[in-house]
Amino acid sequence: MMVYCPQCGKDNKKDSKFCENCGENLANIDDLKVNKDNKNIFDKLKNWWNDRTKNEKILSGIGLCCLGILIFGFIGSFSAPDQTNLVNLELDNANITFFNGYETEIGENATSYDLSGVSEAGAIVTISSERLNLKDYKIKINSSGKFSLPLNISKDTNTVDINITAQKKGKDDANIDLTINRASKTVEPENTLTNDTINSNISGEIDGIKKIKVNNGNVTIDYSQDFWDEDSLIEDTSIDAIKVMKILFKDNRINSVTLNRYASFEDAYGNSKEAIAFNITITKETAKKINWDGIQDKVMLKKASLINIADDYYIAPGIYKELTFTDQIY
Repeated sequence: MMVYCPQCGKDNKKDSKFCENCGENLANIDDLKVNKDNKNIFDKLKNWWNDRTKNEKILSGIGLCCLGILIFGFIGSFSAPDQTNLVNLELDNANITFFNGYETEIGENATSYDLSGVSEAGAIVTISSERLNLKDYKIKINSSGKFSLPLNISKDTNTVDINITAQKKGKDDANIDLTINRASKTVEPENTLTNDTINSNISGEIDGIKKIKVNNGNVTIDYSQDFWDEDSLIEDTSIDAIKVMKILFKDNRINSVTLNRYASFEDAYGNSKEAIAFNITITKETAKKINWDGIQDKVMLKKASLINIADDYYIAPGIYKELTFTDQIY
């Protein structure tokens, strides 16, 4: 047993008459003898606090406050609801532009956009868009949380802003903002060659035009006409090429002209198909050397005259073997 000092709380030896710490008379306090392990914890804390200096008390108070904040924050983190999962949103051609923000583009003539994404099973997904007159429109989702909704967008609408919200009981709402932009209309420079330009320039010169293609100043004209025999096919096509090339090469933007003459071919099994029977290509450099009126007269006398100065040509094997002037081609 130890003698407990009621004045300062100091434990003293059993036979002590006075407190070793504060000098309190202990002669008449036998009834206060207690075991150290059974002392009131609050009395101990009180005596410990009384022994602190003013600065020690201030620092201790700050420390206790910080400890309390950390404890409450730790407990609160377990009770805060999770955010609904909407971060894995699948958007066609969409790019993340900022936190929870996406941007995508539709074609200049498009009138719809398929909005698709994924949330959580059991969640409620809604969209709102002032431009599309939608307010908290509910989207149906499947058991995996996936959803899809076709949006109708008028051609005169260039930008659409959409907010997508996912809600689920016990969790915070999740939001994604999507901006849909319409691609800028393609404006062709005034000096750009087009199919319409070529077609307008050679209108009435040859019949049976099937297709005109312009690529970086290289013009290809596909056409089809009946013919009397193989010799006449080569001669007539050469004359047609001279007529259109004489006109087209006046335009300095044209680098080459190719004329494709199509005809119907039949195989050994009686099947017919249309393919190129004869084609001829002249480049700008070669065209500069040609007297178009003179070469036309030559073709009428010697059918291979244009072929022999062409930059490239092709005669289908079935046509070539029937020609009577192959000796003129070199």
